[in-house]
Amino acid sequence: EPCKFISQNPMVFVKLPLKRATPDKPSRKKERRAVTPYEWSQIIERFPEGQPAHIPLILAYRCGLRLGEVFGLMWEDVDFKNRTIRIDRQIQINESTKQWGFTSPKYDSYRTISIEQSTCELLQREYDKQNRAYEYYGKHYSQLYVTDDNKTNHYFDSGILSTTMSSKPVHMIMCRENGTYIQPRIMQHVGRVIHGKNNKTGKPISKDWDFHSLRHTHATMLQEIGVPLPLIQERLGHTKLQMTERYTHVTETMKSDLSDKLSDIYSKKEPI
Repeated sequence: EPCKFISQNPMVFVKLPLKRATPDKPSRKKERRAVTPYEWSQIIERFPEGQPAHIPLILAYRCGLRLGEVFGLMWEDVDFKNRTIRIDRQIQINESTKQWGFTSPKYDSYRTISIEQSTCELLQREYDKQNRAYEYYGKHYSQLYVTDDNKTNHYFDSGILSTTMSSKPVHMIMCRENGTYIQPRIMQHVGRVIHGKNNKTGKPISKDWDFHSLRHTHATMLQEIGVPLPLIQERLGHTKLQMTERYTHVTETMKSDLSDKLSDIYSKKEPI
């Protein structure tokens, strides 16, 4: 309708499933949960400061950053004086060229988030360490550059991270002592260790952990202390509040807090 290109409507006898219908095949979407305090202590003990994975783990747990956002951070994004981090890009692999390139954050979620003192001090120590390494290595330091193809307005969109001198030198937070880039794929090793597949004991810290679960954990911790959902949404860079609601999970702390509040309510004497 209304062109009459076919004589009969093939959808006449098709019935739409009810909204409550269960799909024949299980959803590929992974169910995530908040990491427990004990699990986090085990994880951070296994990957202490100085390990390449330490800063990514901290920034996901304490700031709720996505994997690509963490590994796309540059030192120019950190404001040590005001204790903020600007999320201006993410990094992704180009499967055809096998090169790392910059794109806009997911959902164009450009934002500036606050960080607490200990995270700021951690980044300051790393910044100072990298500066000392730069002076030590001198001409042997592997300076990173971005090649820009000028296809988009945002400078880093479609820019390719390279060690070949080109458009602009960049100073990545995630780099080794000699200046080489630390790739996001190191988190695959972290996952194997946490799952118990890459350690001597073979005992997992968590069987269902993944990097993104730290983002869920951060959102849940903020909700635990009473941070309003719209503020959590802004911090995580979500486009819709409903998405943020799916990131928060009920914890034992929340249950205990509810119990205490209920006790306060019902322990009060009824007015005479």
